[in-house]
Amino acid sequence: VIIPGMVNTHHHCAHTVLRNMPHTYGLPLNSWLKSLYAPLQCFNEETIYAATLGALGDLLKTGCTTSVDHHYVFPRQAPRMIDAQVKAAGKLGIRFHVMRGSPSTGAEGGCPHVPPALVEPVDHMVTDCVRVIEAYHDTNRAPWCGWALPPAGWSTKPPRRSGRPGAWPNTITLRCTAIWPTAGTNTPSPLKSTAAHP
Repeated sequence: VIIPGMVNTHHHCAHTVLRNMPHTYGLPLNSWLKSLYAPLQCFNEETIYAATLGALGDLLKTGCTTSVDHHYVFPRQAPRMIDAQVKAAGKLGIRFHVMRGSPSTGAEGGCPHVPPALVEPVDHMVTDCVRVIEAYHDTNRAPWCGWALPPAGWSTKPPRRSGRPGAWPNTITLRCTAIWPTAGTNTPSPLKSTAAHP
């Protein structure tokens, strides 16, 4: 029997190496997120490469030949984590779509689980998104490596309307693949709703 390869539309490869931590069992959402973000501060390109190999390898073994990965933390010591993920996907031969998120605020902006070391300025994040797009985004109809704009994070406060990030080029148009409203509202974040459709 021959069947088409399955598609995984939402994955977090980094979480592969954070499974089964007993102290996280039964925690409410924000406490669980805080316990998850703490070790993510220590990740580097080698860590995310190994995690991505493991995660995508698991998917391939179960018949998944295309995966979307939403990676959203970039410690200052590891600015090229997406590059490491693309390298891992290329080694395995899986079709891979990158979603490069990033928390642009911490506790003061309604994200109490995000430590200061993982907060990334919006312009810095946008600059790296452009770099990743130019390096890896394949515009063919059936690309092996693509890129999409993901949510930046979960917040407990209403979003601040800041318009389009200044560094986002007018020449780049991307799909917005997911919308996460701010907790308690139905309002998407401004980055998700404007930068995806310049």
